[in-house]
Amino acid sequence: MAIDFTFNAQGFLRGAYQINAEKKSFGITANKPKYIVIHGTAGFVTARDVGYYFANSTIEAATHFVIDKNGEIVQCGRLSAAMWANGFNDKHTLYFPPGNPNNWTISIEHVKNNKDAMRQYDNSDVLTAAQQYSSFRLIEAICNVTS
Repeated sequence: MAIDFTFNAQGFLRGAYQINAEKKSFGITANKPKYIVIHGTAGFVTARDVGYYFANSTIEAATHFVIDKNGEIVQCGRLSAAMWANGFNDKHTLYFPPGNPNNWTISIEHVKNNKDAMRQYDNSDVLTAAQQYSSFRLIEAICNVTS
């Protein structure tokens, strides 16, 4: 199914591959997202691997979206879910007020699996053209539905 970069009424991206990891969220929030946080996976081979890892492992983390090197988008939580993606902020910063930033952010992971000279994942790989396209279109779609 092709991604059409629009969301349904429940906050799911049409055409994204769905892997439910919402058990690793603070639940559904009434807060309107204000920020998009971009992450790199520092490992994994595919976006589906990342999604299944979040859904099935004991790690206390998850994200809204994972973008594969081939441009496929995996969605792990609807837009209104406060996914466990960003740490708590105990003081006011330039970007975030104190509290739980997961309540007002949408998080996107990009599969990045380059290894450094010590064979450690280092997030240094450049996004592929397909990742860039999907990422920019996804960010645009999120902004269109949340602004």
